[in-house]
Amino acid sequence: MRIIDDITSYIFVDDVPAKADIIFIPGGSNPEIAERAAEIWKNRFAPYIIPSGKYNANRGSLGLSRS
Repeated sequence: MRIIDDITSYIFVDDVPAKADIIFIPGGSNPEIAERAAEIWKNRFAPYIIPSGKYNANRGSLGLSRS
């Protein structure tokens, strides 16, 4: 269906990374986003990664589960 294709094209954008000042990780529970940010950082596209989300001072983390 055309509407599904239009929505999919709008939501799932895949751009080639370019050099930047920071890599911003929007808050959420999807670990793939942080993993991709780490990969981009390791390839020196930006010197910093800035995650958003709630920091938990009691756990000393950004609320990420530990395996």
